[in-house]
Amino acid sequence: NVAPGQTITATATYTITSEDIQRGSFTNTVTAEFSGGKTFENTDTVTTEDVDTALSVVKTSNIEGDATAGLGDTTFYTIAVTNEGNVPYTNVVVTDLLENATDQVGRNYAINENGQAVIPTLAVGQTVEISVIYTVTSDDILAGSVLNTATAKGDSIPNPDDPENPKTPEGEGEVEDPTEDLN
Repeated sequence: NVAPGQTITATATYTITSEDIQRGSFTNTVTAEFSGGKTFENTDTVTTEDVDTALSVVKTSNIEGDATAGLGDTTFYTIAVTNEGNVPYTNVVVTDLLENATDQVGRNYAINENGQAVIPTLAVGQTVEISVIYTVTSDDILAGSVLNTATAKGDSIPNPDDPENPKTPEGEGEVEDPTEDLN
């Protein structure tokens, strides 16, 4: 029972979700029912942080330190794609821009008809690693290095603050490996 003029305080904790962020707000409704059939209801709406579509792409190779790649050597690359934003991403297409590099079948992604890795869902904070194999060519030796760049781009995310301009998760990473000297 609540005496006339008495105040009761109730506290609840709620963690904002990605779905709340995509809506742009969270609404909380509280209802108090009193004996005698009286009810009281109050609603509070909180604006969430903006949709953040940060996407990290880090590319590494098995050529370490002062080592160099020689003609015909097989180089193994890893492309680490991380969702650094606050909403999940879908259909993240990872493109290795190095001609004749081959994405390998792996976990948490598939290879599409264009030879690109496709990550169907990339949760907040999740990293997916994609393996790529490349054989060093005479053109690489003449250039003095193998420059390997990868890009990643996911489906657009609705922007509750500006519905006409959705946000798109995009990122790029590269690694450059020196090749053997011609001399």
